[in-house]
Amino acid sequence: MVSTQRIKTLMIGLAFAMAAAPELDRPAWAQAGPSAPILLITDQAVTATGMTPGGTVVWLGMGRKAVEYEATFVRRRGSLEADAQGQAHIPLTDAVPPQSIWVVIDLASGAYATASPAGFTPLALTLGPEAFELRGTGLADRLADVADYAEVLLVRPGKGAWGKAVGHGGADDESSPGDAAFRFAFDRLEPLPGTTAPAPGKLSAKDLIFVLHPQAMALAVVSFGGRS
Repeated sequence: MVSTQRIKTLMIGLAFAMAAAPELDRPAWAQAGPSAPILLITDQAVTATGMTPGGTVVWLGMGRKAVEYEATFVRRRGSLEADAQGQAHIPLTDAVPPQSIWVVIDLASGAYATASPAGFTPLALTLGPEAFELRGTGLADRLADVADYAEVLLVRPGKGAWGKAVGHGGADDESSPGDAAFRFAFDRLEPLPGTTAPAPGKLSAKDLIFVLHPQAMALAVVSFGGRS
């Protein structure tokens, strides 16, 4: 029954959105880009509305669960087609984790929204210009991040989306021994379903970069402004 579900509506342009159902007495956390979609979340579903009808919806989800006193993480990412009304239902295999972060992006426009269930507020992660190494001809631009592990998603509106899990000291880490940060070349990202082109090596104006730290449950969203 609807009355037993935790339902919340994340409104466009608001840093926080109040829950729509009367049983929720705390705000749901949300961020939104310009002309952003709306996320509707219940215990069993994540639905985006306000997308381009028939367009591609890129999505990313990270949930944290406690299993026998240890935290486990459930990572989800992908893409799907919005219906004729601009709705997209994110495919799930189980219930929405109470501690989780969700991101949806309209590939055509670059409009996006992020959200977490009511009662859980993820950390806001800030990545400054120093986190993006814009390198010369023949060298792919890189992300420099001090996290042990991160989920990275690059969306180029109108073109495609690419993602990957990156770990400090992993196969894709180009840092030197002793470096505090991992260094990850963007051309090592993997295309999401529906994207056929390989990941770009050079960042371009209006690119959206999403970096999620699972251990801290922190999310950064960066809109690349272009090369100087």
